[in-house]
Amino acid sequence: MPEVITNNLDLWSSALLTKSTAGRGSNGKLEAYGIKKLRELILELAISGRLLGNDTSGWTEALLGEIGDWGSGGTPLKTHSEYYGGDIPWLVIGDLNDGLVTKAQSCITQLGLEKSSAQLVREGTLLIAMYGSIGKLGIAGIPCATNQAIAFCSPDSEQIETQYLFLYLRAIRKHLLSRGQGLAQQNISQKILKATSIKLPSLEEQHRIVAKVDELMALCDQLEQQQTDSIAAHQTLVASLLGTLTRVETQQEFSAAWARIASHFDTLFTTEASIDQLKQTILQLAVMGKLVPQDTNAEPARELLKCIQAEKAKLIAEGKIKKEKPLPDIGEDEKPFELPVGWEWARLDAITSKITDGEHISPLKTEAGMKLLTAKHVLDDGITLEDPQYVSLDDGIRFRERCDPKTGDVLICSRGTIGRCCAIEVYEEFCLMGSVILARPSGQIAPRYLACYLKSEAGQFFIRGATKGMAVNALYLKDIRLCSVPVPPRAEQHRIVAKVDELMALCDVLKVRLADAQAIQLHLADAIVEQAVC
Repeated sequence: MPEVITNNLDLWSSALLTKSTAGRGSNGKLEAYGIKKLRELILELAISGRLLGNDTSGWTEALLGEIGDWGSGGTPLKTHSEYYGGDIPWLVIGDLNDGLVTKAQSCITQLGLEKSSAQLVREGTLLIAMYGSIGKLGIAGIPCATNQAIAFCSPDSEQIETQYLFLYLRAIRKHLLSRGQGLAQQNISQKILKATSIKLPSLEEQHRIVAKVDELMALCDQLEQQQTDSIAAHQTLVASLLGTLTRVETQQEFSAAWARIASHFDTLFTTEASIDQLKQTILQLAVMGKLVPQDTNAEPARELLKCIQAEKAKLIAEGKIKKEKPLPDIGEDEKPFELPVGWEWARLDAITSKITDGEHISPLKTEAGMKLLTAKHVLDDGITLEDPQYVSLDDGIRFRERCDPKTGDVLICSRGTIGRCCAIEVYEEFCLMGSVILARPSGQIAPRYLACYLKSEAGQFFIRGATKGMAVNALYLKDIRLCSVPVPPRAEQHRIVAKVDELMALCDVLKVRLADAQAIQLHLADAIVEQAVC
């Protein structure tokens, strides 16, 4: 039966599962799903006698309560300080590590041991969690006591080897989890543990099974380390090659750098993290003026900025916006890269007619009325109106007197996932909470171009630097106003947005293909395990 393990090493190593995450996109972390299934398979084959092709006709069956002495610990009263800080290690579930336990987070005194139901267990005792992390294991590597959430067993050495009992309990962990009871916290009892049956080969056979499991688990460790090293090397390679695109200075150097990437495209962008890196590079290239060809005949951005100044002066004269204090000049240290000819740097406040945020005081919620959106509704690809809160129409109208989101405004999360942003492209009326900043670009600035910049590496670098707070981090209006923004000619802004859309769609296609391939690998791993244990 071990051939089902060794003949499928490539599958076990390649079956990866992207971990789900909250917040901006994915963190790109991968779970070694195939190797996890391989470990489960090894344990299942071991306790069924198929790992070594054992003849199980001579195996006996017993209850866990019959193969050793069982007990559980206790907790000395927390109100008695003299019970704690002694030299007796006192284990809680967090100290169990599915291996040899040699240290504890806390220690109790001899008096604490005597004045509680805690018991001293000797080195070599098997430990198992009964609450929360049901089935989590350990073997005491030191004399210690435990709390009541941990059961312990001193196995009868004439019936069972401790290491065999350890691997058997690992193999049936899912079964123990299914026996959990309780609502707030799942738990099992000693009664349930003791009534669980176990199949017992001879002691000699137990030794051979344990030795083979140790050998194969070491192989799993080796595969997992190789996988980790390979993923890390791949991520470093992708980051290095993509980084050259943003550092080159001439079109010739850019073409050469891109050719190197294009020739290995299929091997470079094979993980969700690498595709996300590609997306971020696309945004950075876009706002550096390297994504679309420059039009030397285009009206330079300085003329565009003059138009914006005239527009703002008109709005001030009409009393529609207030006159702001003069903005400080943009220093060289605030310019993260060189701009193409015809582009200009400008403060965010200088290219917008309004920068504000939503309601700061939590309003009375209603069943219907006007939708109230928060930072969770601001996504990288646009706002979502799903699962909103509601306020009365009167409150909604009052909130919109100061912050009136419209199509074409750019929203920026100022709390929570700080810096996540998008342009509004819906036409429904809603109001905002104070966790969202609203920036209304001048008519000379394409909203989605501005959103591209704020999402780029350079824009996010500024936002991270401007984020402040002690108990809770936040992005404040006075700081985001000073963000330095690269401004291209107007027509180029629209060409940039169109090219970004085109390339992001290709990246999304890559992700779909990756997810499909990943699903096939996971299905194969499950199928092999299912076939092997049937």
